[in-house]
Amino acid sequence: MRRVGIHWATEQARDLLDNGVSGIHFYTLNKSSATREIYRTLGVSDSTEMVI
Repeated sequence: MRRVGIHWATEQARDLLDNGVSGIHFYTLNKSSATREIYRTLGVSDSTEMVI
């Protein structure tokens, strides 16, 4: 279930970024390892690279 959730969130983030959103805010709920995995899959190293 975790892997599917990370995949789904990554695809949503990729679609938003590809369509020009200026940034994405993740509510991690103390599960920052999932957010780090999303960043890694998107090819960003930290949240500052997610803001245009």
